[in-house]
Amino acid sequence: MTDASEFKATLTRYLKARIPFISIRSAERSRVLELLRDVGSTLQAPIYVHTLSQGTRELGSNRSVNDDRSVTGAVDFASQQFAQRQNLTATLTEVSDIEDDTPAARHLLDVVMLAAENSGSVIVITTKPVWGQLQRAGMSLVLSAPTEDEMLGIIRDNLNAYREHFPIEWDDADERRAAAALAGVSRIEAENIIATLLANGRITKADMVEVMHAKERIFADISGIERVNVRSSSLNVGGLGGLKAWLDKEQPLLTADLRERGIRPPRGVLLVGVPGCGKSLSAKAIAANWGLPLYRLDLSTIHGQYLGQSESRLKDALSTADHVAPCVLWIDEIEKGLAGAGGRALPDGAGRSDPDDRRRPGQPA
Repeated sequence: MTDASEFKATLTRYLKARIPFISIRSAERSRVLELLRDVGSTLQAPIYVHTLSQGTRELGSNRSVNDDRSVTGAVDFASQQFAQRQNLTATLTEVSDIEDDTPAARHLLDVVMLAAENSGSVIVITTKPVWGQLQRAGMSLVLSAPTEDEMLGIIRDNLNAYREHFPIEWDDADERRAAAALAGVSRIEAENIIATLLANGRITKADMVEVMHAKERIFADISGIERVNVRSSSLNVGGLGGLKAWLDKEQPLLTADLRERGIRPPRGVLLVGVPGCGKSLSAKAIAANWGLPLYRLDLSTIHGQYLGQSESRLKDALSTADHVAPCVLWIDEIEKGLAGAGGRALPDGAGRSDPDDRRRPGQPA
């Protein structure tokens, strides 16, 4: 099953079991609500959804049931409904301040307890962690970005709607290449990219380059990681015969998505040497020869002055590398990131690593 279908099946089981609290971690609210609407129609159970712009509405019919647009008003309304009826699901899309033990989190916990007594469910769509005591009252789900197969369906749906109006040169192979290139972005981001191409009045083979550039622009402002422009496709490195032989042998594994097959891909290459020996050039040559974008992660630039800031920046940078895959990830100044972790730091340049680690979700750098 794809991630979306597995998510839908799990959510259906949770609602059938009347789990009182379900947290859904996703930045794609509209996609979650679409899947939730399908689940509601299957179960034939009422589902209320609150948004700041529309208040509380019934998800299936889009009928307004409470005009109070505040989150507190939505929680109070859900509390009243749980006390009056059975098998009701209330969905909150804009709830905040529930990461820790706060009045808002305790208020929501009280409503969850009331839902448990009346076979109800509270669903929270969020991108942040949930207070532990509240989360232990229920279950959690994560909706990942569309897989390559899902992305292929999104691309085909958007293109098929315009095939009778615009000349579209993409064939099945081009659509699959675009799906692989856009893997990791959200559905609305992919639809925006395709709409931008369609705005030209046609889609050509050359537009595949624009697909890659559009994806790069989405993740262009993440601190600690930068796109490196490789000018020449004929970059080469003298010597390093062992590295070249290994790369030629492992390229099919490094550039394939092996997650569904359960195969652990190679982890990349650690290059150690004095400044000027060709470590950086090797990373650029690999990206050029393989036709993949090159991203540079400099560990010396992600350090922050506040507690936890460095870790947060590193997490954001690695998450970005996951999203822009397939790519070549060049980790520079790695010794500065490891300094103080149990040994003295190496001299500048003596331990830099230029790994050609093509990141995939779940694959460590």
